[in-house]
Amino acid sequence: TAASERLHTGDDLATVALLEEALTFDSDFASGHALLANALSNLQRDTDAGPHYVRALALAGTVTERERYFILGSYYERYAHDQERARRAYEALLQVYPDDYWTYNNLIQIYISQGLGQQAAEFAARRADLRPHDFQSNSWAMSLCSDSGDRARAEHFATRAAALITPETRRDFPDETIRVEFFPIEQMIFSGKNDAALAALHDQESRFASLDPRARPSATALLARYYMFLGRLHEAEGWTSRMPRGGFADFFQWLIAEARNDRKAMKQALLRQLAADDVGWNSVVRLAMLGMPHEAKTELLRLGSGVAAVKTTDAGYQLAAGGIELAEHHPAKAIPWLEKAEEGLRHHDVNSRPIAGLFLARAYEATGRPEQAIQVLAAEEADHYSDGTNMLVVAEARLHLWQRPREQKPSP
Repeated sequence: TAASERLHTGDDLATVALLEEALTFDSDFASGHALLANALSNLQRDTDAGPHYVRALALAGTVTERERYFILGSYYERYAHDQERARRAYEALLQVYPDDYWTYNNLIQIYISQGLGQQAAEFAARRADLRPHDFQSNSWAMSLCSDSGDRARAEHFATRAAALITPETRRDFPDETIRVEFFPIEQMIFSGKNDAALAALHDQESRFASLDPRARPSATALLARYYMFLGRLHEAEGWTSRMPRGGFADFFQWLIAEARNDRKAMKQALLRQLAADDVGWNSVVRLAMLGMPHEAKTELLRLGSGVAAVKTTDAGYQLAAGGIELAEHHPAKAIPWLEKAEEGLRHHDVNSRPIAGLFLARAYEATGRPEQAIQVLAAEEADHYSDGTNMLVVAEARLHLWQRPREQKPSP
């Protein structure tokens, strides 16, 4: 019990110490082996975690149904890297025990890794409703509902999480606390209350020096992000320069360069990401956007060399393949890929769909189908997204759409 409480607050070192002690008294403690393996894995000690996953699996037949499903899910998720079997085990566990905190946690992570944003948000909301007084459950629900486009539910969970902030939550969950405190600014931006959002950002800036040092990296990233949303590129660049090199700093520098149409800076930021092996579908897509199809193909092949094999049915693959065809000036070949990607991402990943829509509109236009291009762009212009890349993509779509001849414009 004490170990589970430590694990909940992210204190993996203390969790490891408690569980190792427990296993000296009972070496056949199956769930103890599974929890210890998870804590070790969180600490990047996968070699040490492996034997405990194997031992937990060997003992799975001796425990309750609830424990067995959790052991199976942990084993397949963290050790065997079989996300589908892990997902089935966790979903089965929730059928028999619908209030298991860690099963929700792990299942949400799997949905996110598979690009199933809507399912992740739904399960996060379900967990938060089961635990209305748990800060972390409600802050997660806020973030995932926001990312999935359900802003009304996101605001509901943000209000509940904000009421639960205490000195202890600031200590134990500094990043989540900052995100909850910044969430009203995001709502102002999406509601078109830009002056109020800018005033709130200035207020947050004035508080920055008084923040717990552990909370400052998240505050820095959010200040950079929201200044970008408001088109205040100078301020966004200033806060981005204060972020650690790599990761989000390079990504934000890409966004700022894209907003300025500075292709040289875009390429530099992207190449820094690739040099750090920070590769994903979005990296491939951005290479295609820069007109670098050869490099995009190379990175696409690299993605297939990892644990999960590339599948042509994956919407991410379809988006990347269509982007490459478009970059190689083959719009007719790009269209089938992009139509499949846009449809697949519509249901699973609101954060990548606008890029697919924008690519598809460009391909339609290049093949003499302006009306279809306008329909796609109008759909993207009507939606709202929480990610900086997509806000810029939608802005570009809006500009492109309303520059069309008047007779081709959709009704406002």
